[in-house]
Amino acid sequence: MNSPKIYYKRNLPHFQPPGYAFFITFRLHGTLPKEVVTKLKAMKEEKLKLVSGYDNSNVKGEKYSELKKEYFKLYDSYLDMTSSGSSWLKNAQIAEIVKTQFTFAMKRNMI
Repeated sequence: MNSPKIYYKRNLPHFQPPGYAFFITFRLHGTLPKEVVTKLKAMKEEKLKLVSGYDNSNVKGEKYSELKKEYFKLYDSYLDMTSSGSSWLKNAQIAEIVKTQFTFAMKRNMI
């Protein structure tokens, strides 16, 4: 079996120390209406344009970090409020299948 990757970067940096628990965040397709996703993406793009206008790289970095945090909180708050889409994971049998598959994949370093 391959040795586990401690750190890697795909879309986000990931740190997976062997023997430690970590959490996975995901959402089911349709949990946010398309209009909301479009609105959030447009807001982010607009603010990214403002951030890119800073000449000072330190300030630009700080503003970018603030934007990421703000966007994450806003996106997360919309997820908390949502009542659309499927609620598959409320079904205990389906939730158990998902948990089992994640555990299987993690043990084989597939995710």
